[in-house]
Amino acid sequence: MTGRAGGARRHTTPSRPDAVTHALGSAHRQAAALSALMVLVLALVLLLLTVPARAFTVTDWILTDRPVGSDHALEGQGTTGDQSLAGRLIVCCGTMDDLQRIEVLANELGMVVKATLPQLKAALLSPTVPAQDHVGNVLPEHLTDALLAPAPVASKVAAQLRGVPGIVSVETEALRSTNRIPNDPDFPLQWWAHAVGLPTAWDISTGSASVTVAVLDTGLADLPDFTGRIVSPYSARYNSTQYWAWMDIVGHGSGTTGVAAATGNNRQSMAGTAWNVKIMPVHLGDSGSFSSWDTAVGMVWAVDHGANVINYSACGCSISSVEISACAYAYNHGVTVVAAAGNSGAGAGIQYPAALPTVIAVGATNSGNNRASFSSTGRELDLVAPGQNVLTFNLSKPYYWTEARSGTSFSAPIVTGVVALMLSRNRSLTPDQIRSILSLTADDLGQPGWDTSFGDGRVDAAEAVAAAGDRTAPTVSFLSPAPGATIAGDCKILLKAADNLSVKKLELLLDGVPQLTVMERSPRNWDSKTSGELAIASLTGTLAATYHSAGATNGSTHIIEARAYDAAGNVGTQQLRLTVDNRPPRARCRPPLPQPYPAPHS
Repeated sequence: MTGRAGGARRHTTPSRPDAVTHALGSAHRQAAALSALMVLVLALVLLLLTVPARAFTVTDWILTDRPVGSDHALEGQGTTGDQSLAGRLIVCCGTMDDLQRIEVLANELGMVVKATLPQLKAALLSPTVPAQDHVGNVLPEHLTDALLAPAPVASKVAAQLRGVPGIVSVETEALRSTNRIPNDPDFPLQWWAHAVGLPTAWDISTGSASVTVAVLDTGLADLPDFTGRIVSPYSARYNSTQYWAWMDIVGHGSGTTGVAAATGNNRQSMAGTAWNVKIMPVHLGDSGSFSSWDTAVGMVWAVDHGANVINYSACGCSISSVEISACAYAYNHGVTVVAAAGNSGAGAGIQYPAALPTVIAVGATNSGNNRASFSSTGRELDLVAPGQNVLTFNLSKPYYWTEARSGTSFSAPIVTGVVALMLSRNRSLTPDQIRSILSLTADDLGQPGWDTSFGDGRVDAAEAVAAAGDRTAPTVSFLSPAPGATIAGDCKILLKAADNLSVKKLELLLDGVPQLTVMERSPRNWDSKTSGELAIASLTGTLAATYHSAGATNGSTHIIEARAYDAAGNVGTQQLRLTVDNRPPRARCRPPLPQPYPAPHS
């Protein structure tokens, strides 16, 4: 793989607590858990409402309507507000043979191949004419990071290449810029660690050296909290593993890495989310803006060199084919990608690459459990985490000082660190399983269930880490009617589900066909009116459903199956066999009783 830094730019978006704060945090979490257990279990009296084509009925659902948008089109990429590098193009091909033909084709069109990324079948093209600044001065190669308008020749070449068989996409090398929000340095230290339940999570795991967190950012500074934990450092910008290439001179990368993985319990400064994991710094640039090409190169490097989770605290407006491929490459190799949702505020939409389906998009909350005003909202949002006044490193301060920093840049590494803790407990978790656990264990904020401002809620490190190592399946049992019973009409079915942690989902099936799904909250894209889906506050205790047997054949036997799931995906099942008989009682004809003969008259 060759990796030369360059590409569309993304803008980047900020200690161990002592024994007292640890105890307070643990007590707070225990009190919250006790309160949850004391909540009265809601009985699902499934009457009155008929769900078409289903044998069960449900009432009193708590669901949130949300828009269902169309897929993003690739046409017009790079035209929605991102800046571009002068005349450079990223070409994605269908096959390796197509990629090999690009060099000849580029030369014929007045461009040269600057670098290739074989894993993604992608090439970076640059004009043969040297790059120039805004007044026409030729720029040396090492200064071509400058933000320049697309060259006319590149636009013409792009149009020609889009019609060539074997070329999947052609796009300008967009720029991604850092997201950095002004902060309040007097904000109380590490409130965010308690907000997401880290003290309780640390009782389970503080991270394993067998797990590697890759941070794609401005590099990493030589700070004591990272000593002895760095593996496979790399600069995608300069295609080098030398320290001078990947060292952080800006501070953004050191700040995000500090949140994700600064060493804890070492009497030094702060504690990151995952203390003991390995750290892979991947340098993408020094200016606060990252190329989409460099992003792809860095992501492939991280995957190929053993990263288990990738943090990307940068974003841009436009979709990038090479980033889509890079994120898919990570996903297909079992690597979870976490990215900042963006700092554009409400209604602006989730930015890229966070908006991609293979990426976990993280928004920001403040200390009041409200959405941070700068946090982007949209239908691709997965989770939120503290992102306003988050204590971490700032290289602009005297050596090793910390300060409160803000932006979704500092929300994403909290989730990244939680993922690292989850993987420290269970290395076999897939990106889909990790996403599911984070979703099911999140603290619901805003409207009930998923919403565009908070996604599935604020990450709950304690519950997520506990669920990651949970291998105990829930139990579910039918209380009535009795097994083998004969029923008629509307039959009320009582059942009970329990788990060592908590039951997150319950399904009812009739003869193997799903009839009803009940969850603690409504996830994304539910439609209760057509799919028999229901959200309630608790699934622990006795639940009730009503089976309408009127349409069943008299004398027929049916199996009702209940499935209970926990956050880890463990499932417990129980079946109930019933016989339906809706025939009315038969009237019997009886002859009149004989009457005694009247007594003779005397």
